[in-house]
Amino acid sequence: MVPILNRILEGLGNLDRDPQFYVSAVLAVHGLVSLFASPVIGHYSDKSPSKKRQLLLSLGGCLIGTALVAASRSLWIIFTGRCFQAIAGSGVWIVGLATVAEAVGEEHIGKTMGIVMSFTSAGMISGPMISGLLLENVGYWAAWTVPFALLAVDLIARLIMLDPETSDNSSLRSLHLSSTSAPASPIETDETTLRDPDRLFKPASADILDKEVQDLASPRAFYGFLLTDRRVLTALLITTISGSVMTSFNTTLPLHVEEVFGWGPSYTGLMFFCLEIGMVFGPVSGWIRDRFGVRNPAVLGMIAFAQLIWLLGVPGNESFPWASADTKGSAIYIFALIGIGAVSPFLTGIATFEVIAVVKQCQAENPNIFGPHGGLARALSMTDVAATVAMMAGPILSGTLHMTVGYYYMNLIFGTSLERHR
Repeated sequence: MVPILNRILEGLGNLDRDPQFYVSAVLAVHGLVSLFASPVIGHYSDKSPSKKRQLLLSLGGCLIGTALVAASRSLWIIFTGRCFQAIAGSGVWIVGLATVAEAVGEEHIGKTMGIVMSFTSAGMISGPMISGLLLENVGYWAAWTVPFALLAVDLIARLIMLDPETSDNSSLRSLHLSSTSAPASPIETDETTLRDPDRLFKPASADILDKEVQDLASPRAFYGFLLTDRRVLTALLITTISGSVMTSFNTTLPLHVEEVFGWGPSYTGLMFFCLEIGMVFGPVSGWIRDRFGVRNPAVLGMIAFAQLIWLLGVPGNESFPWASADTKGSAIYIFALIGIGAVSPFLTGIATFEVIAVVKQCQAENPNIFGPHGGLARALSMTDVAATVAMMAGPILSGTLHMTVGYYYMNLIFGTSLERHR
């Protein structure tokens, strides 16, 4: 979107403000609309047994929004198209993840989500790069052929997708009596260990099991229940903080490497590629979560992430002459970026993994607790809100700190915050 957006604004003629203002506004409106749309989408998604129909509607909305932006000849059409993209994109993400979560067993959810996040990262990297190359070498409308073609393929895939409609949970066998009549041994088989609630952030599941079963289908009761769960709150907090740090690179990295090392756009692009090396480790981090749980890998990941964020601010700072641009500063900076990219998969998707685990366990105890079609979509909408907040807060916080206290102290503040919330 970013490479093409400048061309769109240029085609609108004279603007009454700086083009950078409109670029920021067009990008920001997507996050703002998603912030309010996600809970609504999750609420209505859980009321319908058919995820296929919801995905088709969402993809259709993406197609309409993309067409409006591509053919826009005025600012209000651009903003209208971006609103369509935000609402429909949130629908695809929430409903798509809910579909995957319902289809995959708990013992494979980590690996599956790791693969999903890897493909998501690959799309975020390749999208701007491909659109920029096509725009420069082939032309404006040729650059739009890729998103239109991908949406068309996705629509066809959803049309032929089997839709095992969610059965009414009241017809499922309740496991509540069997689970409470005989307490499980703390150490049993490998499969039991995988499902042990203590393997995740403590001690959410124990709290859940001790609470009296109640009807949590209403929005206020549902979100209130999950937001008082310590495991869910911890995961959402980690997602927001780590996501804010990751999105801050878009604001501060290009300017910093130019000031300290004198690197231009080509080297800056390579630095962003170093950050995205972690997508290779997505399935590996998922397997580790399935095998050993979320808590220990996440804690170790947060510790390493905090140290690497601090190290990233060292090169170019006068207090560390051994890491100046003329000595080892560039090597240290590249090492820190690669390390951050390698560690990030162990933090990415934690909230998604945790809310799925909590909701599935509650529904195993009482299948009708969140309503006849479950509560996965509503739970996943919370993770979408957390990610959206991170995308909006990261650039604002980093830009403000960079201007007021400098690059090193900005990274020190981020690293300290990560360390305190591990």
